[in-house]
Amino acid sequence: MQTAHALWTGLEDMRTVGNGALVVAIVCAMYAYLFFTGGGVKPDGETFIGITPYLGFMNVTFVVICLTVVGVTYGKLSAKLAAWMFIVLSFTSLFVPAIGLMGFGKLPF
Repeated sequence: MQTAHALWTGLEDMRTVGNGALVVAIVCAMYAYLFFTGGGVKPDGETFIGITPYLGFMNVTFVVICLTVVGVTYGKLSAKLAAWMFIVLSFTSLFVPAIGLMGFGKLPF
């Protein structure tokens, strides 16, 4: 919504979009940590969150995407590099898991 609002109003300085992406990156990094580690441990020894590597990987990928948006909006990365990163990340995050599920019945990681 933030990006749509910025584009709709004709905002020329896109750093506000980068600031929003930075906040989302921080939150997703916390989610990734929790999915990889399971969070805290209950008194019976189980983790609060089931350890799910795929969800952790998805969140790490989204952190990379958000940090790329921050880099582009602040002029540190080129839009061409960001486009190539999005193509590669969409392949690794969408195509490879889909083939793994369809062909082998499980996620590749």
